[in-house]
Amino acid sequence: MRYAAARHPGDRALRELVAELRDADHRFGEWWDAHDVAEKRHGAKTYVHPRLGRITLPFEALPLPAEGDQILTIYPVEPGSAQAEALAGLLAEIEASAARATP
Repeated sequence: MRYAAARHPGDRALRELVAELRDADHRFGEWWDAHDVAEKRHGAKTYVHPRLGRITLPFEALPLPAEGDQILTIYPVEPGSAQAEALAGLLAEIEASAARATP
């Protein structure tokens, strides 16, 4: 969000959202004022998923210049890795659930 704010300093709706978040939680103001952001194009992100638990995935962020502020983020896990197996198991659960729900 800070990245968007830096790219669009005149965006009134974004300024209003930041003000609303500051009012809702003092910690947001502290985080916002810290300016602790960087545009990362690659790295790893850790998520806590309700079924998988803690999972860390590599990512590549690809800005799409023709699309304004849109960024395509891909998570290229290695085939056979623990992450790939966990995601494949989750996909199998989703597919099985969808199959049961389809008349």
